[in-house]
Amino acid sequence: MFTPNEIYCPPPQPEHEVLGRTLPSLLDEACKSHPNAQAFNHWTREGWEPVSSRAFCTTTEEIALGLKELGLETGDRIALLMHSDVNFCLADMGSLLARLINVPVYMGETPENMVFILQHSGATALMLSDLQVLKQVAPCLHEVSTLKFVFIANGLNSSTTEDALTKLRVDIPESIQLISLSTVRAWGIEQWSDQSRKNLRAEISPEDVATIVYVAGATGRCQAFRSQVLPIFQAVTALRQRLQHGAPLPV
Repeated sequence: MFTPNEIYCPPPQPEHEVLGRTLPSLLDEACKSHPNAQAFNHWTREGWEPVSSRAFCTTTEEIALGLKELGLETGDRIALLMHSDVNFCLADMGSLLARLINVPVYMGETPENMVFILQHSGATALMLSDLQVLKQVAPCLHEVSTLKFVFIANGLNSSTTEDALTKLRVDIPESIQLISLSTVRAWGIEQWSDQSRKNLRAEISPEDVATIVYVAGATGRCQAFRSQVLPIFQAVTALRQRLQHGAPLPV
Protein backbone atom coordinates (compact mmCIF):
# COMPACT_ATOMS: atom_id res chain seq x y z
CA MET A 1 0.00 0.00 0.00
CA PHE A 2 1.29 3.46 -0.94
CA THR A 3 2.82 5.36 2.01
CA PRO A 4 4.77 8.35 0.62
CA ASN A 5 7.12 10.45 2.72
CA GLU A 6 6.74 13.70 0.79
CA ILE A 7 3.64 15.81 1.45
CA TYR A 8 2.63 18.76 -0.69
CA CYS A 9 2.28 22.09 1.14
CA PRO A 10 1.19 25.39 -0.44
CA PRO A 11 3.60 28.34 -0.39
CA PRO A 12 3.77 30.01 3.05
CA GLN A 13 1.44 32.93 3.73
CA PRO A 14 3.15 34.56 6.72
CA GLU A 15 0.80 37.55 6.85
CA HIS A 16 -2.26 35.29 6.78
CA GLU A 17 -0.96 32.15 8.50
CA VAL A 18 -3.77 29.88 9.71
CA LEU A 19 -2.93 26.91 11.92
CA GLY A 20 -4.94 24.16 13.54
CA ARG A 21 -7.87 24.35 11.11
CA THR A 22 -9.35 21.73 8.82
CA LEU A 23 -11.74 21.71 5.87
CA PRO A 24 -14.61 20.35 8.02
CA SER A 25 -14.07 23.25 10.45
CA LEU A 26 -14.26 25.68 7.52
CA LEU A 27 -17.57 24.09 6.49
CA ASP A 28 -18.90 24.47 10.04
CA GLU A 29 -17.87 28.12 10.07
CA ALA A 30 -19.61 28.75 6.75
CA CYS A 31 -22.83 27.09 7.95
CA LYS A 32 -22.83 29.14 11.15
CA SER A 33 -21.69 32.53 9.89
CA HIS A 34 -22.85 32.49 6.27
CA PRO A 35 -25.82 30.12 5.87
CA ASN A 36 -26.78 29.72 2.24
CA ALA A 37 -30.05 28.21 1.07
CA GLN A 38 -28.57 27.69 -2.41
CA ALA A 39 -24.98 26.73 -1.65
CA PHE A 40 -25.23 24.12 -4.44
CA ASN A 41 -27.55 23.49 -7.35
CA HIS A 42 -28.00 19.84 -8.24
CA TRP A 43 -29.47 18.57 -11.51
CA THR A 44 -32.24 15.96 -11.17
CA ARG A 45 -34.90 14.55 -13.48
CA GLU A 46 -37.24 17.24 -12.18
CA GLY A 47 -34.75 20.00 -12.92
CA TRP A 48 -32.32 21.97 -10.81
CA GLU A 49 -32.68 21.54 -7.06
CA PRO A 50 -30.89 23.72 -4.49
CA VAL A 51 -28.89 22.22 -1.63
CA SER A 52 -28.40 24.45 1.40
CA SER A 53 -25.13 24.65 3.30
CA ARG A 54 -26.85 23.18 6.37
CA ALA A 55 -28.30 20.26 4.39
CA PHE A 56 -24.88 19.63 2.85
CA CYS A 57 -23.25 19.60 6.28
CA THR A 58 -25.84 17.23 7.76
CA THR A 59 -25.66 14.86 4.78
CA THR A 60 -21.86 14.62 5.01
CA GLU A 61 -22.20 13.77 8.70
CA GLU A 62 -24.67 11.01 7.87
CA ILE A 63 -22.32 9.62 5.22
CA ALA A 64 -19.37 9.72 7.61
CA LEU A 65 -21.27 7.93 10.36
CA GLY A 66 -22.56 5.35 7.88
CA LEU A 67 -19.05 4.63 6.60
CA LYS A 68 -17.79 4.17 10.14
CA GLU A 69 -20.76 1.95 10.99
CA LEU A 70 -19.80 -0.24 8.03
CA GLY A 71 -16.42 -0.80 9.64
CA LEU A 72 -14.17 1.52 7.66
CA GLU A 73 -11.40 2.82 9.89
CA THR A 74 -9.12 5.83 10.13
CA GLY A 75 -6.62 5.85 7.28
CA ASP A 76 -8.55 3.47 5.03
CA ARG A 77 -8.47 4.62 1.41
CA ILE A 78 -11.66 5.32 -0.52
CA ALA A 79 -11.35 5.91 -4.25
CA LEU A 80 -13.75 8.38 -5.89
CA LEU A 81 -14.60 7.71 -9.54
CA MET A 82 -17.33 10.29 -9.92
CA HIS A 83 -18.63 13.11 -12.05
CA SER A 84 -17.90 16.61 -10.82
CA ASP A 85 -21.18 17.28 -9.04
CA VAL A 86 -22.75 17.59 -5.59
CA ASN A 87 -22.46 13.87 -4.93
CA PHE A 88 -18.69 14.08 -5.40
CA CYS A 89 -18.55 16.92 -2.88
CA LEU A 90 -20.69 14.95 -0.41
CA ALA A 91 -18.52 11.85 -0.75
CA ASP A 92 -15.36 13.91 -0.48
CA MET A 93 -16.35 15.75 2.71
CA GLY A 94 -18.11 12.73 4.21
CA SER A 95 -15.00 10.61 3.90
CA LEU A 96 -12.86 13.39 5.41
CA LEU A 97 -15.19 13.51 8.40
CA ALA A 98 -14.81 9.74 8.75
CA ARG A 99 -11.00 10.22 8.64
CA LEU A 100 -10.65 8.20 5.47
CA ILE A 101 -8.12 9.09 2.78
CA ASN A 102 -9.61 10.11 -0.56
CA VAL A 103 -8.15 8.78 -3.80
CA PRO A 104 -9.81 10.69 -6.69
CA VAL A 105 -9.68 8.89 -10.03
CA TYR A 106 -10.03 10.74 -13.34
CA MET A 107 -13.18 9.63 -15.19
CA GLY A 108 -11.25 9.26 -18.44
CA GLU A 109 -8.45 7.19 -16.91
CA THR A 110 -7.32 4.10 -18.78
CA PRO A 111 -8.37 0.70 -17.34
CA GLU A 112 -4.70 -0.12 -16.72
CA ASN A 113 -4.21 3.03 -14.68
CA MET A 114 -7.49 2.51 -12.81
CA VAL A 115 -6.29 -0.91 -11.68
CA PHE A 116 -2.89 0.52 -10.78
CA ILE A 117 -4.37 3.37 -8.72
CA LEU A 118 -6.81 1.17 -6.82
CA GLN A 119 -4.22 -1.50 -6.09
CA HIS A 120 -1.27 0.81 -5.42
CA SER A 121 -3.25 3.02 -3.03
CA GLY A 122 -4.64 0.00 -1.20
CA ALA A 123 -8.20 1.27 -1.67
CA THR A 124 -10.68 -0.56 0.57
CA ALA A 125 -13.71 1.19 -0.90
CA LEU A 126 -14.73 2.72 -4.23
CA MET A 127 -17.43 5.36 -4.68
CA LEU A 128 -19.05 5.58 -8.14
CA SER A 129 -21.49 8.15 -9.55
CA ASP A 130 -23.98 5.69 -11.01
CA LEU A 131 -24.54 2.28 -12.55
CA GLN A 132 -23.13 3.32 -15.92
CA VAL A 133 -19.82 4.11 -14.24
CA LEU A 134 -20.01 0.70 -12.56
CA LYS A 135 -20.43 -0.91 -15.99
CA GLN A 136 -17.35 0.96 -17.18
CA VAL A 137 -15.14 -0.07 -14.27
CA ALA A 138 -16.51 -3.56 -13.51
CA PRO A 139 -13.88 -5.48 -15.53
CA CYS A 140 -11.14 -3.76 -13.53
CA LEU A 141 -12.52 -4.87 -10.17
CA HIS A 142 -11.46 -8.47 -10.73
CA GLU A 143 -7.83 -7.31 -10.83
CA VAL A 144 -7.93 -5.42 -7.51
CA SER A 145 -7.35 -7.46 -4.37
CA THR A 146 -7.88 -4.76 -1.74
CA LEU A 147 -11.46 -3.67 -2.45
CA LYS A 148 -14.22 -4.66 -0.02
CA PHE A 149 -16.97 -2.15 -0.86
CA VAL A 150 -18.33 -0.39 -3.94
CA PHE A 151 -20.78 2.45 -3.30
CA ILE A 152 -23.20 3.81 -5.92
CA ALA A 153 -24.37 7.41 -5.49
CA ASN A 154 -27.31 7.28 -7.93
CA GLY A 155 -29.59 4.63 -9.41
CA LEU A 156 -29.27 1.80 -6.91
CA ASN A 157 -31.21 0.76 -3.82
CA SER A 158 -30.88 -2.25 -1.55
CA SER A 159 -33.76 -4.14 -3.19
CA THR A 160 -32.40 -3.90 -6.76
CA THR A 161 -28.72 -4.79 -6.34
CA GLU A 162 -28.86 -8.18 -8.05
CA ASP A 163 -31.36 -6.98 -10.65
CA ALA A 164 -29.12 -4.03 -11.50
CA LEU A 165 -26.10 -6.27 -12.10
CA THR A 166 -28.18 -8.61 -14.25
CA LYS A 167 -29.59 -5.74 -16.30
CA LEU A 168 -26.14 -4.25 -16.83
CA ARG A 169 -24.77 -7.69 -17.74
CA VAL A 170 -21.79 -7.22 -15.46
CA ASP A 171 -20.41 -9.20 -12.58
CA ILE A 172 -18.20 -8.14 -9.72
CA PRO A 173 -16.09 -10.28 -7.38
CA GLU A 174 -18.06 -12.02 -4.64
CA SER A 175 -15.69 -10.49 -2.08
CA ILE A 176 -16.99 -6.99 -2.89
CA GLN A 177 -20.20 -5.65 -1.37
CA LEU A 178 -22.26 -3.39 -3.66
CA ILE A 179 -24.05 -0.76 -1.57
CA SER A 180 -26.04 2.36 -2.45
CA LEU A 181 -25.01 5.69 -0.97
CA SER A 182 -28.58 6.11 0.30
CA THR A 183 -28.13 2.94 2.37
CA VAL A 184 -24.91 4.33 3.84
CA ARG A 185 -26.78 7.51 4.74
CA ALA A 186 -29.60 5.51 6.32
CA TRP A 187 -27.10 3.78 8.60
CA GLY A 188 -25.63 7.16 9.44
CA ILE A 189 -29.03 8.65 10.26
CA GLU A 190 -29.53 5.90 12.84
CA GLN A 191 -26.26 6.93 14.51
CA TRP A 192 -26.73 10.69 14.14
CA SER A 193 -26.91 12.81 17.30
CA ASP A 194 -25.34 15.97 18.66
CA GLN A 195 -22.80 13.82 20.48
CA SER A 196 -21.92 11.76 17.41
CA ARG A 197 -21.42 14.98 15.43
CA LYS A 198 -19.03 16.27 18.10
CA ASN A 199 -17.20 12.96 18.17
CA LEU A 200 -16.58 13.11 14.43
CA ARG A 201 -14.95 16.51 14.72
CA ALA A 202 -13.03 15.71 17.90
CA GLU A 203 -11.24 12.87 16.13
CA ILE A 204 -10.07 14.95 13.14
CA SER A 205 -6.52 16.27 13.19
CA PRO A 206 -4.99 18.91 10.90
CA GLU A 207 -2.13 16.45 10.41
CA ASP A 208 -4.40 13.75 8.95
CA VAL A 209 -3.61 12.76 5.37
CA ALA A 210 -6.60 13.98 3.36
CA THR A 211 -6.01 12.77 -0.17
CA ILE A 212 -3.72 10.86 -2.48
CA VAL A 213 -3.69 12.21 -6.03
CA TYR A 214 -2.33 10.22 -8.96
CA VAL A 215 -0.94 12.09 -11.97
CA ALA A 216 0.15 10.43 -15.21
CA GLY A 217 3.89 10.62 -15.72
CA ALA A 218 5.86 10.86 -18.96
CA THR A 219 5.66 7.09 -19.44
CA GLY A 220 1.90 7.02 -18.90
CA ARG A 221 2.24 5.31 -15.51
CA CYS A 222 0.66 7.30 -12.68
CA GLN A 223 2.68 8.90 -9.90
CA ALA A 224 1.18 9.53 -6.46
CA PHE A 225 1.19 12.64 -4.30
CA ARG A 226 -0.54 13.14 -0.97
CA SER A 227 -1.63 16.14 1.06
CA GLN A 228 -2.74 16.70 4.62
CA VAL A 229 -6.01 18.32 5.73
CA LEU A 230 -4.23 21.44 6.99
CA PRO A 231 -2.31 22.31 3.78
CA ILE A 232 -5.49 21.88 1.75
CA PHE A 233 -7.24 24.26 4.12
CA GLN A 234 -4.38 26.75 3.78
CA ALA A 235 -4.62 26.56 0.01
CA VAL A 236 -8.38 27.19 0.12
CA THR A 237 -7.85 30.08 2.55
CA ALA A 238 -5.19 31.62 0.32
CA LEU A 239 -7.51 31.35 -2.70
CA ARG A 240 -10.36 32.99 -0.76
CA GLN A 241 -8.07 35.85 0.27
CA ARG A 242 -6.99 36.42 -3.33
CA LEU A 243 -10.63 36.60 -4.41
CA GLN A 244 -11.47 39.03 -1.58
CA HIS A 245 -8.66 41.34 -2.62
CA GLY A 246 -9.39 41.12 -6.31
CA ALA A 247 -6.12 39.42 -7.13
CA PRO A 248 -5.88 37.27 -10.28
CA LEU A 249 -6.15 33.54 -9.80
CA PRO A 250 -3.02 31.44 -10.34
CA VAL A 251 -3.12 29.23 -13.43
